[in-house]
Amino acid sequence: MVVKSGVGAAPAGFRETTLRTRVWLGFLSALAVVFLQGFFHLNGAFAAMSKHAEEGRFSNGKPLYHVYMGYPVVDKMLALSVSFWDPVCHQSRVVKLLSITLSASLQSLGVFALVESLRLGKKHIVLRWCGLNVFCWQYIGAAIFIPLYFVVEVENHFAGKAPDPAVPHGQAKALLLASVLTIIHLYRMVYFPPASITTSQHQAFMAVWQLAPFFCLATLLAISSCFSGSTQSRNADARWIKITCLVYGLLSAVAHIGVHIALSTSHDPSVSQAAAYIPRFDALWRRDTAASVFIEKSIFFL
Repeated sequence: MVVKSGVGAAPAGFRETTLRTRVWLGFLSALAVVFLQGFFHLNGAFAAMSKHAEEGRFSNGKPLYHVYMGYPVVDKMLALSVSFWDPVCHQSRVVKLLSITLSASLQSLGVFALVESLRLGKKHIVLRWCGLNVFCWQYIGAAIFIPLYFVVEVENHFAGKAPDPAVPHGQAKALLLASVLTIIHLYRMVYFPPASITTSQHQAFMAVWQLAPFFCLATLLAISSCFSGSTQSRNADARWIKITCLVYGLLSAVAHIGVHIALSTSHDPSVSQAAAYIPRFDALWRRDTAASVFIEKSIFFL
């Protein structure tokens, strides 16, 4: 992003700081590509995931269902995601706990990104296309895309600040309800499903969960169209945005604290702080077997 000189131009010190920040965050993204996607491809984990998704069966014999949306191209893409998340949710309690707290934070960050995309004024394409951006976080790897997102967010905030960066009042009012119906509901169905749910139903929720950013945006636009379009006072959106941020802050806090309580109070040595945050590096290069479906690889990835 080029910052023009003249009235409203950013100070030279700010430009230098922004450049350094861009370099370091870009370096973090590149590092994430190497350690996440590169690692998964080199040690055979990605090949095993692709094999499971293609054959419709995990190496331990569990079926992997293929019909989620009814569109073959979309279902094939989502099956690869299910081949990762199903073992995360079912093969190891410590992996599931780690995923619960990570996903809660990512869902909250996704809502923050949605708020920024709804603000009035000119925005970078990364900020405008929030749904696609958050989908990439979830599907490819948050550590790859989030540093790049924050580079754009910081530069846009200071260099392209709009005179009134408000969110349209109807959309601000609809945001919490729309996100609860889509993001929080799907989060709950993936990690805390009803006891009566079947394997095919649970895998369908895992698949659809990847599309939650698009569903949330569509639901928000539909609900906001029901509100009056009358002119509102300045900062009328602030109350609704603050309430939404408070709800997602509580979601992240409850998930994080609950997971750490579970890890700290467990008497099972396989469910502990060390087991959650220190991968067994000697197991990272083992091929997928019936007894272990991406457990150490999942811990490393998460």
